[in-house]
Amino acid sequence: MLFENSLARLHYRGHFAGLYALTSDREFIGGPYPLTDFAGAWDEYALGAGYGRHTPHAMLDLLNAFNVRWMLCHSKGCRAAMGTLSGVRELTTFGPVVAYGRGSSPGFVAHGHAGIVDRCINRLELSEVSGSPLILRYHWVPGLVSLPTGRVEPVRLVAGARPFIAIHDAAQSHLTLRIGAGSGLPCAARGSRAFFPGLAGSSS
Repeated sequence: MLFENSLARLHYRGHFAGLYALTSDREFIGGPYPLTDFAGAWDEYALGAGYGRHTPHAMLDLLNAFNVRWMLCHSKGCRAAMGTLSGVRELTTFGPVVAYGRGSSPGFVAHGHAGIVDRCINRLELSEVSGSPLILRYHWVPGLVSLPTGRVEPVRLVAGARPFIAIHDAAQSHLTLRIGAGSGLPCAARGSRAFFPGLAGSSS
């Protein structure tokens, strides 16, 4: 999901993207604050440039690269940009925000095959893994490892953006990505979702 943040604290006079992502069980690209990442969006700016500098074709390519299906806009530029994109339709309006959606998105896998079993903080669980390299539309970070097998390396998919994840030579069909020693605690075994009933399910 692309969420257009606001330097003027338009959303209830604060930065709520992180809380919205947590309570909606959606993955927001770019992080919870403006000015922090190429993949972020804020006040007339998204994905490395002002909206007017992206052609409709280039914007669709970027939305595909980051696996974006839903866009939440408040600025005139964001709304105008979404209105030019093929396959994008306005869904609803709440306060100053207009929600847009696409019929589908390309999925989390850019090369190879894998199913996302679950994801939570510092953990991504995959099944039915095949193909080498397996390239995921998730950002690579230093120290990321694949368990029980596989070699994790960064791969550039979008000029100017942070690298994405490539997993080489995975000998298992079920993998876990995380940072740190040991296998860690599975997402399903964590208790945090009990505090947010809306997080019982998983979605892309």
